[in-house]
Amino acid sequence: MVKIDLSKLKFDSVVIQNDLRQAREQVVKPILDQVESLGYSSQDQFALRLGLEEAMCNAYHHGNKGDPCKTISARWCVNDHCIV
Repeated sequence: MVKIDLSKLKFDSVVIQNDLRQAREQVVKPILDQVESLGYSSQDQFALRLGLEEAMCNAYHHGNKGDPCKTISARWCVNDHCIV
């Protein structure tokens, strides 16, 4: 296992309305685009897509109970060594 100093990573972040379409467009797609551009395998991309979609659905349904007045916050870092 590789130790990563999170304080040295550059994170992207977004706060969006509690909307799954927005989540796909502003969270899932940008992360997957970064992963693809860095040459991660299709297997890694599939696994990441699955996890991200599940996380966004959980935030929408379970965290926010579908309430459109609430928001979803996401923060991530993608580089050629790791995805956080």
